[in-house]
Order: sequence, then structure tokens, then C-alpha cells
Amino acid sequence: MASKAFFCFSSVNKTIMWLIVLEALAALGVLVFLVWWTMFAGRRDLHDDDSSGP
Repeated sequence: MASKAFFCFSSVNKTIMWLIVLEALAALGVLVFLVWWTMFAGRRDLHDDDSSGP
């Protein structure tokens, strides 16, 4: 009977661990997306400034 209770507790721990891993991966994905988005948000085409010359 004790081994059955331990098995259930172990199964719950594995489920919680997977949820924590998935949450960490989601947070990492959001961080990478925000960094990528802000890296290129301020840049415009630089060739337009050069073409106004002689």
C-alpha cells in the first residue's frame, strides 16, 4: 500500500516538473522574441538616405 502511494506521489512530481520546464521554455521563447523584435524595430532602410545625394 505504501509503494502505491509513493508511485502516485512520484507521478505528480514528474507532472509538476514538466510543467515547470514548459513554463521556463515559454518564458525563454518570449524573451528571445522580445529581444529579436526590439533589435530590428528601430532600423529603417539606410539606402533611402544615400540616394538623396548628387
